[in-house]
Amino acid sequence: MEKRILVVDDDQNIRKVLEMHLTKAGYTVEHAENGKRCLQLLAENPPDLVLLDLLMPVMDGMETVKEIRKNYKRGVMPVIMLSAEQDKKSWAKVIQAGANDFVPKPFDKTELLARIGTNLTVGDLNSKLYQLTRDLAQKNQELENEKKLASRIQRVVIPEELNFDSIDMEAFYQPSSKMAGDFYDAFKIGDRIIFMIGDVAEL
Repeated sequence: MEKRILVVDDDQNIRKVLEMHLTKAGYTVEHAENGKRCLQLLAENPPDLVLLDLLMPVMDGMETVKEIRKNYKRGVMPVIMLSAEQDKKSWAKVIQAGANDFVPKPFDKTELLARIGTNLTVGDLNSKLYQLTRDLAQKNQELENEKKLASRIQRVVIPEELNFDSIDMEAFYQPSSKMAGDFYDAFKIGDRIIFMIGDVAEL
């Protein structure tokens, strides 16, 4: 499946140049002329990566990437910022705001494609990791629910009181966790009192 890249730049010529390079590299390209439109497209159908210009009217790249990070984690939605800004302090601010990478203009095609490929690969790995984490959390919750159910069943099986006319008897049961395999019971058959104790250990 082809990766989709959203190119966000107010300069139409730059958008066309980027689309040419990206299409030849096998990517599907979509366009936005400013940050506001970028956010609209993300809400409709999120791409695999956003290529974002820093200086734009309506909503610039810095504000846009901050808004993106309110809904998408850095590892899931890679954002590469493009700018003619040469001040490395500005580059640092962009990364702090939520961008994954920074490519200066005029950009080198080979370098840009390499950075895009790297960020997409990292994004895929992070997405798989997040999915595995969610699946594990769900499995743990299911196991926790099963333990609670088993605990309730176990407490129904174990008698609350042991009352016999000829013997004073008390019992206290406290599993080390929500449930355990141990159980006990006592009952009378004729003139005999039968005691039953089960001690289960996992090997």
